[in-house]
Amino acid sequence: MDSLWTEARCRLEKRFNPETGKPKQAAILNRTPDAKPVLPDWPVVQSAPLPEREHVARNTLERLNNFWKRIGPRHRACTLENFEATTDAQRKAVDQLRQYRSRLVENIRDGVNIVISGPTGTGKDHLLSSLFNVTMQNGMGIQWTSGPMLYAAIRGTMDRRDTSEGQELERYTRPSVLVISDPVVAAGVLTPFQSDCLFQILDERWRQKRATWVTLNVANRAEADTKLGTAIVDRLIDGALTIMCAWPSYRKAAQ
Repeated sequence: MDSLWTEARCRLEKRFNPETGKPKQAAILNRTPDAKPVLPDWPVVQSAPLPEREHVARNTLERLNNFWKRIGPRHRACTLENFEATTDAQRKAVDQLRQYRSRLVENIRDGVNIVISGPTGTGKDHLLSSLFNVTMQNGMGIQWTSGPMLYAAIRGTMDRRDTSEGQELERYTRPSVLVISDPVVAAGVLTPFQSDCLFQILDERWRQKRATWVTLNVANRAEADTKLGTAIVDRLIDGALTIMCAWPSYRKAAQ
């Protein structure tokens, strides 16, 4: 069990060497000289009964690793503190998310959505990803998907016998937080099937007061209404923290 704990902790801190299967030289030991575990000071760990804290910490670390394995490593190290904010609009966006984070558990329990809109390359996913780790460290359930992955997963149930469309939809309606990275499709406008699936998910989450966090590649509300539909957008922005990333793209070609 000690090796599992060390590996999970080192993977999270990017100090695990997958080639040798051992912690890197600079890895911090996870036990004190008297063999007591050094546990992270996460709320979900500290609020657990003392005998259960190491078990909770192990499970949380595994959840974090599995979560980021699904998403990919690009945004794993993203925080509000390392977001490049040089304009008033960018600093305001960071401040708004800091305020949301300061009452994270309350906002999630109250079903407060986050909608971050703007052109491609403006850091929308960086900003939203900054909240993922702290959400799990507070013991809250979180499910991530992208628009194309969501629609493909639901359509895929038509060819499967082990999962119905209703069961697949439930995967997205049940978690405390659902993250959708751009439900807007490349074609520009949702098909009736995609629109119906997205509406069912968001309407159920809206009625149950479950938080949904999305990024949208749109320039304004009118464009969002055109591409997603007014009923869907209404449910997303109702009482939500809305941020418009109206600044140039951060993406640059290699020199």
